[in-house]
Amino acid sequence: MSIDNELLSRIEFIEFKQKVLLLKHPAHKATIFAELNLYEFLSIRDYVKNFEYYLENGYNFDFKSFESGLYDLIPKLKTYPESSILISKILMNISNFNKLFDSNN
Repeated sequence: MSIDNELLSRIEFIEFKQKVLLLKHPAHKATIFAELNLYEFLSIRDYVKNFEYYLENGYNFDFKSFESGLYDLIPKLKTYPESSILISKILMNISNFNKLFDSNN
């Protein structure tokens, strides 16, 4: 990882944590996200990017598939209510986010 890529990854990580604080439900503590390390964030980010690639190329997935894969990757995310929704809202582009949730209807 070059210095530029590492710096960019760290900035993305900080922005992710900031968005979690802004978008989380007011009654929920975001401790699980505060405990995420950079490596875990990068794993989540890469998972979301790969998932989006498949959505953009015509594969049909429902939200449960996304959530299941995310929890397999970082099991401690299960402890935060709606963590998968929050992550998808922050890291996915809006059209893929909508595709993912439209598949549930």
